[in-house]
Amino acid sequence: QQTLMLLETAQRELDKVMTEARDPVADAAQFQGVHLVTTLTTTVPGWLRRNPEMVELLRMRWKSPGRLQRLTQEENLTRPQLHESKWLCKCFLALLREDHTQLGLLFETLSIFACTTRIDFNFLKEFL
Repeated sequence: QQTLMLLETAQRELDKVMTEARDPVADAAQFQGVHLVTTLTTTVPGWLRRNPEMVELLRMRWKSPGRLQRLTQEENLTRPQLHESKWLCKCFLALLREDHTQLGLLFETLSIFACTTRIDFNFLKEFL
């Protein structure tokens, strides 16, 4: 019961953090929020599937022009910024393992192979 309340509180806070940032601190918090969601998704089975609002926020983050722009400037990124796409992919794959109806996410993540990146996405190839 307490764990459920903590997860619900964390989700509310993540919802706030995942909106567009307006300052450097909020920007950094967004990347930490993506990392936290990845951790929750991989350690609490079914968490992401039970939180469709978070799935939509992650999907919006994946499609955001800011993320796509950052991919073209990897040499200037901080570590969390550099790992954002990897973390998002890991969330989507964890969801796909539990919910096969979300197949569209798989096709969306494949777009990462159209970019040149320093991050290893072999885990995505292996999933296929």
